[in-house]
Amino acid sequence: MLLTGFFCYLFWTKKGRLTTKFLISFEPAALEWGEELFVYYKERSKPIIESLSTL
Repeated sequence: MLLTGFFCYLFWTKKGRLTTKFLISFEPAALEWGEELFVYYKERSKPIIESLSTL
């Protein structure tokens, strides 16, 4: 996801592969929504090392 004057979100498959689907918007409301989405997932994320140690 990019937040530099526009919003762009790339979609990933469940297997971790990038799809050809994406969202792009230059609207201020989309930028705000994108920031909220980023914060939502950032707050719920775990470092990769931590996630691998639980396998």
